[in-house]
Amino acid sequence: MRSLCLAIATGGKAGENDYYRLRAELKDNPSIADIFPFYVKTVPTLSAFRAVVFADYRTYEERRKRINQEFFPVIQRLEHSDRASSPNTSPQDQTNDSEESMTSDPSNQIDQRRVFVVHGRNTSVRDAMFDFLRAVGLDPMQWSTAVSLTGKSSPYIGEVLEAGFARCKAAVVILTGDDEVRLRKDLWKDYDEEYEHELTPQARPNVIFEAGYAFGRFPDRTILIEVGRTRPFSDVLGRHVVRFSGGIDQRHELIQRLKTSGCLVDDSAPDWMRSGNFSASMGTDSGTRSRGSPRNNAEAELVFSNLSERNLSIFWVNFDGIEEFHSKIAPNQSYTQPTFVGHIYCVRNSLGMVVKEVVAQEKPLDVWVFED
Repeated sequence: MRSLCLAIATGGKAGENDYYRLRAELKDNPSIADIFPFYVKTVPTLSAFRAVVFADYRTYEERRKRINQEFFPVIQRLEHSDRASSPNTSPQDQTNDSEESMTSDPSNQIDQRRVFVVHGRNTSVRDAMFDFLRAVGLDPMQWSTAVSLTGKSSPYIGEVLEAGFARCKAAVVILTGDDEVRLRKDLWKDYDEEYEHELTPQARPNVIFEAGYAFGRFPDRTILIEVGRTRPFSDVLGRHVVRFSGGIDQRHELIQRLKTSGCLVDDSAPDWMRSGNFSASMGTDSGTRSRGSPRNNAEAELVFSNLSERNLSIFWVNFDGIEEFHSKIAPNQSYTQPTFVGHIYCVRNSLGMVVKEVVAQEKPLDVWVFED
């Protein structure tokens, strides 16, 4: 059965009838019922198996690795059962084999290279995050895979998360602004934040719920990542969320969070610096641009004056086209930014909307923001 699955996962051919027969034989074997490979257990046909494994893993190497991991405990147990039934096997040999099997059986342990990924509708961001995680030697698990692990057709969200954490060392919850929401006008208060009265991006409600469950149940193993700008939710505001747009510093911060969560991260190769195209996946107003600031040693100066009624934030567009926060300016205040000729700066209001862009010139430049 393992050879058949490997053939299909790597572009080969195999018989549908063989898959059906072998699957039935293995499912009827009570000695391996608790460790039966979840792909084979939940997928009744070979064509469906191919669709699932191709969706979860992109390369032949990743598919081979996953299939071998799933079949390893089954083969170990079946081989041990054969040795135990042999008349030439001593009781001491059986004991040693049993202890060795238990310590080497990956199904009895959390895989420190597996990461459970929760995401919303933005599949481009999901794909970019999967590429990044694989570049640091990790094996991301999708929600659909965790659903299969429960062994139920319609599990509760808590059951799916528990199943994911039973196999994965950490969970990465990606918050993207998939919805646009605001507070109803009849509920407005004078002390509301500005974003309460404007349509602002927000993560999908199910993602927020799953983030709260995961963070409450496994706080030391849950990493919240905000990609792009999203409406804040107060219980996690600030301290636990990684603000992520694909910059090198942000990638490094995420790697450190993954290591702190206990993941076996391999960042020895430089691939993690460029794997995952977040620039293309976050849209035009996400903080990532098609061009960045040029490298230039000619000094310049920008003086930003906030003449609006809202707080403003100043971002520098770095060499890779990614915005980096520099300063916040209160209404009727000014801020002087030393910089270099040709460097690009962006002014955003408290809703995250771009209200001004400017390029530094040879002479000092006054940048006035009257309204947004």
